[in-house]
Amino acid sequence: MDRVIGLIDMDCFYAQVEQRERPELWNTPVAVVQHAGEGNPGLILAVSYEARSFGVKRGMMIAEAKAKCPELNVCFVPQGEHIDKADIQKYRDASAEVFDVLNSFDDRIVVERASVDEAFLDLTEMVDQKIVENFRNVYLFQLLSNMSSAFPTTHLADGTDKDGDEEYDRESKVRSWLEVHCVLQVFLDLLRLAIAAHTIEQMRAKIRERTQFFCSAGVANNKMLAKLVCSRHKPRQETVLPSEFVDIIFVETPIGEVRMLGGKLGHAIQNCFGIRVSFSCMLIDSVAYMPGYDSEPVKQRDSQLSIAVSKNFPGKNALKTIADVWIEGLSKELSKRLVADQVKNKRTAENIVLGILGETYASRTLKIASYKPQVLAEIIWGAAKIYNRAPSGSDQWIPPVFNLSMSASRFLEGVNAQSQSIMGWVEKRLKLSESGTLLLFALGKIVLTKKNLSKKSSPAKKKKIDAFFRKN
Repeated sequence: MDRVIGLIDMDCFYAQVEQRERPELWNTPVAVVQHAGEGNPGLILAVSYEARSFGVKRGMMIAEAKAKCPELNVCFVPQGEHIDKADIQKYRDASAEVFDVLNSFDDRIVVERASVDEAFLDLTEMVDQKIVENFRNVYLFQLLSNMSSAFPTTHLADGTDKDGDEEYDRESKVRSWLEVHCVLQVFLDLLRLAIAAHTIEQMRAKIRERTQFFCSAGVANNKMLAKLVCSRHKPRQETVLPSEFVDIIFVETPIGEVRMLGGKLGHAIQNCFGIRVSFSCMLIDSVAYMPGYDSEPVKQRDSQLSIAVSKNFPGKNALKTIADVWIEGLSKELSKRLVADQVKNKRTAENIVLGILGETYASRTLKIASYKPQVLAEIIWGAAKIYNRAPSGSDQWIPPVFNLSMSASRFLEGVNAQSQSIMGWVEKRLKLSESGTLLLFALGKIVLTKKNLSKKSSPAKKKKIDAFFRKN
């Protein structure tokens, strides 16, 4: 059987975070502007739907947006504590609230963090168990008997839902689909989608109850289709796409709106084959990806794969003088985030990648010796200065730098609770073959990650390890 996949997308998330912080802004036009440095008013990063109705868009300057919407409320992303750049930590914290709801809703649902405001869900196991436990016809009867409460915002993507018909009736469309199609045994996959749609309605309601945030959702048989229909009836709505309507939807869908085809690949397909809508790709032998096929799994992931900080120096603001002051500030910001991640996720980064964009892009992967900002800065500065071609003793930086970035990755389980110093990753990292316990050596102290203890370990050894974890 097909998988049952959902995508939850928070509506204008940054704007909602600002509205929750200042309740008087709910239901008013709001724009969130990212800090862009001294003397630069910055560009609009997020726009509430109330502001969009006036023509305000992301990327606009404040003056242009105000001309379109004089009543626009402008909120600024906080400035970083350690460097002249935006600090989006409060949006990350708000995102964590949302993911707490998703991860605690049902253990059978696989939750993958796609971004700060998006989550893919695999509901396959949960849906199939519900059908077995409740008898399919009984479950369907319950849904039909409580249509208004079971599917208060759900739309059926059948091609007529977006054709501009003034007589479009969302609820009757969904009811007809349930009564005519989902009731038949041969269409069991459709009932599975209906149960998933009902479950995601409940999840979205729980997010609203716990966080005050609204969100939209898409439900289909894979990631690509769930993503595609999620935005079909935004905001605060949900759309389900049964497989029988996939071809119809793709006939009207521009290639650039399909997941992973919005960038260079999508443009290349359009230019190479002279096509504009996604359905046309099925006529091309070399493009087996279309229409609607996507086997990528939903992977359990709540934490980020990497933690990065960066600073742009665009155009005339390109960095032409010594860069150590910026590296120091970025190191402090990265240190703060790494320590917070260490506390939350009980893991420690092994590598850091330095990126420098000048005439060309250069990067270098380095080992992290400590989370202390001064140590991070020394490591980064030692690697960065070799890219400076200015004469020795000069305070200039040649060629000018347009972007500096630092990205920590390769996280390993384990935390040294006594200091910010990293375990001796390079010199001393073992796996005890007998117990399967990972030993991480840090400043002369052994830090244990209790993981995969072998059944062959002696009771005495297990008792000693358990005692260590209770004490630490």
